[in-house]
Amino acid sequence: MLALAGKMMGYSALGAVRAEWLPELRAYFLGRKHDAAAPRHPHCYTFPLRALTNGARADRAAQRALARTAQRAFEDLVVEMVSGLLARHPGRFDGVALSGGAALNVLANERLAAAA
Repeated sequence: MLALAGKMMGYSALGAVRAEWLPELRAYFLGRKHDAAAPRHPHCYTFPLRALTNGARADRAAQRALARTAQRAFEDLVVEMVSGLLARHPGRFDGVALSGGAALNVLANERLAAAA
């Protein structure tokens, strides 16, 4: 999923957030959960969508919901992490500069700017 971040972010516009999936995706992004037995792209952990759909094959709506819910979980984590860092060091920083692929996530950047 992480190797396809741009495609996932674009596809997320077609889905709806599934609140019950947020804890699993949050754990996934924090590196606490992935399917170690699944074949892996070298830059991508696999996410077991069937675990979220109780073993059922994921239909298009579920795929879209996964994209949207993953996007929301990522946004939430970015805002929490950066806001937490700034709160621990009040007045020390006058701005934030992000780098790397995660910094290109427009939706997360918009939420971060709105939270500031």
